[in-house]
Amino acid sequence: MSNEFIRTANYSKFYEMVSSLHEMERGLWRFGICYGSFGLGKSIALAKIADEFNGVSLRANVTWSVHSLLQELMMELRVPDKFIRGKRTSDMLKSITDYLLVSERLIIIDEADTLMLGSKFRIMELLRTIMDITYTPMVFVGMGSFVTQLQKHPHYYDRVSEEVMFLPADENDISKLCGMSVVKIERDLVAYLATKYSNFRAVKLLIKRVERFCDENGLEGMSKEIFLSSGVENVHKRK
Repeated sequence: MSNEFIRTANYSKFYEMVSSLHEMERGLWRFGICYGSFGLGKSIALAKIADEFNGVSLRANVTWSVHSLLQELMMELRVPDKFIRGKRTSDMLKSITDYLLVSERLIIIDEADTLMLGSKFRIMELLRTIMDITYTPMVFVGMGSFVTQLQKHPHYYDRVSEEVMFLPADENDISKLCGMSVVKIERDLVAYLATKYSNFRAVKLLIKRVERFCDENGLEGMSKEIFLSSGVENVHKRK
């Protein structure tokens, strides 16, 4: 299966959101949130967006502290030596904000749900400080629970400029994905997969199984009928 990037409907919405944030003038909070269930392509989309908008993508984790986040952000932004003030927390914050004030960058925080946990909320406060000083576009990506938690903090949620919800993949997206297969996925099978599966990750896995089955059985493609009789769909249930 080809690894070529697929511009899904969700990705297009994400791209438009980030474009809007960049078009906003400095002096306004350029704060975006993107959320949705797992397997809908958020992480893949944000990596592409970061690449296209001169951005950096950081994956939040439970081991983060204010100091370690600043270290990681310094490294990912590749802050030039002329901005570096020192290794203390306050020095790194000053280095980052001075650099961002003269550089148009994008910061994306994946797994943002982690930042809503108790002591980790200090990191949200830090990122808010960076936005307050530099008005750098930031996008926080997480599950639906992230939005629910953020709404409990109006001083954050009220500043959200753009919001995108990742929806289940539609037939057009599934058709694009099937088109990347090294074997022909017949139209009736595409429709079946689109009806039964809304999770991009699950369909990718099924396509790989289809390709393996076709290779082992000398087939150039697969129809819905062959798919249903092949056992490919239920391979995880085999003993």
